[in-house]
Amino acid sequence: MVHNGQKILVVEDEPDIRKLVQYNLAQEHFRVLEAEDGEQALKILQRDKPNLLILDLMLPGLSGIELCRILRDRTDTARLPILMLTAKAGETDRVLGLEMGADDYLTKPFSPRELVARVRAILRRAASAAQTESLPAYDKGGLKIDFTTYEVFARGKNVKL
Repeated sequence: MVHNGQKILVVEDEPDIRKLVQYNLAQEHFRVLEAEDGEQALKILQRDKPNLLILDLMLPGLSGIELCRILRDRTDTARLPILMLTAKAGETDRVLGLEMGADDYLTKPFSPRELVARVRAILRRAASAAQTESLPAYDKGGLKIDFTTYEVFARGKNVKL
Protein backbone atom coordinates (compact mmCIF):
# COMPACT_ATOMS: atom_id res chain seq x y z
CA MET A 1 0.00 0.00 0.00
CA VAL A 2 1.44 3.36 -1.02
CA HIS A 3 0.73 6.30 1.28
CA ASN A 4 1.00 9.11 -1.26
CA GLY A 5 1.85 12.33 0.50
CA GLN A 6 0.83 11.20 3.99
CA LYS A 7 3.10 13.04 6.38
CA ILE A 8 4.08 11.84 9.81
CA LEU A 9 5.81 14.09 12.32
CA VAL A 10 8.12 12.18 14.67
CA VAL A 11 8.90 14.09 17.87
CA GLU A 12 11.73 12.23 19.60
CA ASP A 13 14.82 13.58 21.34
CA GLU A 14 16.91 10.41 20.90
CA PRO A 15 18.48 10.54 17.40
CA ASP A 16 18.87 6.75 17.08
CA ILE A 17 15.20 6.10 17.82
CA ARG A 18 14.13 8.96 15.56
CA LYS A 19 16.23 7.51 12.73
CA LEU A 20 14.82 3.99 13.31
CA VAL A 21 11.24 5.29 13.17
CA GLN A 22 12.00 7.48 10.13
CA TYR A 23 13.62 4.59 8.25
CA ASN A 24 10.75 2.16 8.84
CA LEU A 25 8.06 4.67 7.93
CA ALA A 26 9.96 5.79 4.82
CA GLN A 27 10.15 2.12 3.73
CA GLU A 28 6.34 2.22 3.72
CA HIS A 29 6.35 5.39 1.56
CA PHE A 30 5.34 7.85 4.27
CA ARG A 31 6.84 11.34 4.24
CA VAL A 32 8.53 11.75 7.59
CA LEU A 33 9.14 15.06 9.33
CA GLU A 34 11.35 15.13 12.42
CA ALA A 35 11.56 17.25 15.56
CA GLU A 36 13.80 16.73 18.57
CA ASP A 37 11.69 18.70 21.06
CA GLY A 38 8.21 20.13 21.60
CA GLU A 39 9.05 23.68 20.55
CA GLN A 40 10.48 22.51 17.24
CA ALA A 41 7.40 20.33 16.74
CA LEU A 42 5.09 23.34 17.20
CA LYS A 43 7.03 25.27 14.53
CA ILE A 44 6.78 22.34 12.11
CA LEU A 45 3.06 21.97 12.82
CA GLN A 46 2.49 25.62 11.88
CA ARG A 47 4.36 25.16 8.61
CA ASP A 48 3.28 21.62 7.65
CA LYS A 49 0.07 19.76 8.31
CA PRO A 50 1.03 16.17 9.11
CA ASN A 51 -1.52 13.36 8.99
CA LEU A 52 -0.20 11.85 12.23
CA LEU A 53 2.11 12.70 15.12
CA ILE A 54 4.40 10.19 16.82
CA LEU A 55 5.26 11.71 20.17
CA ASP A 56 7.72 10.86 22.93
CA LEU A 57 6.57 11.85 26.43
CA MET A 58 9.97 12.70 27.88
CA LEU A 59 11.22 15.61 25.80
CA PRO A 60 13.53 18.43 26.85
CA GLY A 61 11.67 21.66 27.55
CA LEU A 62 8.05 21.19 26.52
CA SER A 63 7.05 17.64 27.53
CA GLY A 64 5.08 15.32 25.28
CA ILE A 65 2.09 15.52 27.64
CA GLU A 66 2.13 19.33 27.51
CA LEU A 67 2.50 19.30 23.72
CA CYS A 68 -0.41 16.88 23.45
CA ARG A 69 -2.55 19.13 25.67
CA ILE A 70 -1.66 22.20 23.56
CA LEU A 71 -2.51 20.38 20.32
CA ARG A 72 -5.86 19.14 21.63
CA ASP A 73 -6.80 22.68 22.72
CA ARG A 74 -6.09 24.22 19.28
CA THR A 75 -8.84 23.95 16.66
CA ASP A 76 -6.40 23.29 13.80
CA THR A 77 -4.77 20.30 15.57
CA ALA A 78 -7.57 19.06 17.85
CA ARG A 79 -8.22 16.04 15.61
CA LEU A 80 -4.62 15.30 14.65
CA PRO A 81 -4.02 11.60 15.37
CA ILE A 82 -1.31 11.10 18.01
CA LEU A 83 0.65 7.94 18.76
CA MET A 84 2.70 8.19 21.94
CA LEU A 85 5.98 6.29 21.72
CA THR A 86 7.70 6.33 25.08
CA ALA A 87 9.75 4.47 27.65
CA LYS A 88 7.11 5.24 30.30
CA ALA A 89 5.44 1.84 30.45
CA GLY A 90 3.49 2.07 33.70
CA GLU A 91 -0.28 1.79 33.69
CA THR A 92 -0.61 5.31 35.13
CA ASP A 93 1.56 6.72 32.33
CA ARG A 94 -0.43 4.90 29.62
CA VAL A 95 -3.76 6.02 31.06
CA LEU A 96 -2.53 9.61 31.42
CA GLY A 97 -1.27 9.65 27.82
CA LEU A 98 -4.56 8.35 26.48
CA GLU A 99 -6.59 10.71 28.67
CA MET A 100 -4.51 13.68 27.47
CA GLY A 101 -5.64 12.89 23.93
CA ALA A 102 -3.34 10.26 22.45
CA ASP A 103 -5.03 7.87 20.04
CA ASP A 104 -2.62 5.05 20.82
CA TYR A 105 0.33 4.33 23.11
CA LEU A 106 3.38 2.19 22.35
CA THR A 107 6.20 1.59 24.81
CA LYS A 108 9.94 1.32 24.17
CA PRO A 109 11.53 -0.99 23.30
CA PHE A 110 9.14 -1.53 20.41
CA SER A 111 8.84 -3.59 17.27
CA PRO A 112 9.20 -1.42 14.14
CA ARG A 113 6.67 -3.68 12.39
CA GLU A 114 4.15 -3.12 15.18
CA LEU A 115 4.78 0.63 15.03
CA VAL A 116 4.04 0.71 11.29
CA ALA A 117 0.93 -1.44 11.79
CA ARG A 118 -0.35 0.92 14.50
CA VAL A 119 0.34 3.94 12.27
CA ARG A 120 -1.66 2.35 9.46
CA ALA A 121 -4.53 1.50 11.83
CA ILE A 122 -4.68 5.03 13.25
CA LEU A 123 -4.64 6.56 9.76
CA ARG A 124 -7.43 4.19 8.64
CA ARG A 125 -9.58 5.22 11.61
CA ALA A 126 -8.85 8.90 10.98
CA ALA A 127 -9.80 8.57 7.30
CA SER A 128 -12.99 6.74 8.21
CA ALA A 129 -13.92 9.41 10.79
CA ALA A 130 -13.23 12.19 8.27
CA GLN A 131 -15.46 10.46 5.72
CA THR A 132 -18.27 10.12 8.26
CA GLU A 133 -17.99 13.78 9.24
CA SER A 134 -18.29 14.90 5.64
CA LEU A 135 -21.60 13.14 5.00
CA PRO A 136 -24.07 15.72 3.69
CA ALA A 137 -27.47 16.26 5.23
CA TYR A 138 -30.60 15.95 3.13
CA ASP A 139 -32.69 19.10 3.45
CA LYS A 140 -35.62 19.57 1.08
CA GLY A 141 -39.12 20.83 1.62
CA GLY A 142 -39.95 20.25 5.26
CA LEU A 143 -37.74 17.18 5.60
CA LYS A 144 -34.19 17.16 6.93
CA ILE A 145 -32.09 14.02 7.46
CA ASP A 146 -28.76 14.37 9.25
CA PHE A 147 -26.63 11.40 8.16
CA THR A 148 -23.98 12.12 10.79
CA THR A 149 -26.29 11.99 13.82
CA TYR A 150 -29.00 9.80 12.23
CA GLU A 151 -31.70 12.31 13.11
CA VAL A 152 -34.77 13.13 11.03
CA PHE A 153 -36.68 16.41 11.24
CA ALA A 154 -40.08 17.16 9.71
CA ARG A 155 -40.93 20.87 9.59
CA GLY A 156 -38.23 21.51 12.23
CA LYS A 157 -39.49 18.88 14.70
CA ASN A 158 -37.40 15.84 15.58
CA VAL A 159 -39.04 12.64 14.37
CA LYS A 160 -38.53 9.58 16.56
CA LEU A 161 -37.72 6.53 14.43
